Amino acid sequence: MASRLSRSAFLGAAVPLGLGLLSLPWSRLALAQTPQQPGGKEKKNKKKRLPQPGDDWKFDCGKYWIAEVGPTSNYNTTPCLLHAEFRDFYGTVMEKERVYIRRERLDVKTLRWIILSAVCTHLKCRVEYRDDCGHYVCPCHGSEFDLDGEVLQRPAKRPLPDYSDMLLNIEGQLYLRRIATRKSEKPVEEEEEEEPKPPRQR
Repeated sequence: MASRLSRSAFLGAAVPLGLGLLSLPWSRLALAQTPQQPGGKEKKNKKKRLPQPGDDWKFDCGKYWIAEVGPTSNYNTTPCLLHAEFRDFYGTVMEKERVYIRRERLDVKTLRWIILSAVCTHLKCRVEYRDDCGHYVCPCHGSEFDLDGEVLQRPAKRPLPDYSDMLLNIEGQLYLRRIATRKSEKPVEEEEEEEPKPPRQR
């Protein structure tokens, strides 16, 4: 008698519970499931990694060399001379050039970065920025250029090369790209000489 009562009590509790589960919306059950990728692997939300020097994103599979310019806080409206070293993906210095970098505020929210070569287009002397006149002057033959590199005074006939379009600003760090003019080669890793092992003692 006791077994019959326990069985009936069990069925009386199980039937309403099963009906309740069947009445749940399928959308709720779907939300309760863990999203999975094909193959049964659990999908994990990976934190996005910021690009670091040496990553291929800046080099575009060997098409560019990169010079690290530094943080944006290092520069202002006064031209600053920088010795740029353009490196390939393997970190080898491929070219060097002195450039002037400055920033210019166009409006409250917009900054314009200007990067000009410091090499005079006349006979390749290095131009100097002069505070007294507010533009670039070549000390060799007297050529003068304005802050955008345009010729103010001859004998130079061409403006200073402008690299502003090749500047990357990533999270406040500046990088200057240059189109690679020759193929990079992976440096040969030198094998470390193993230290001689002491003879075995018998």
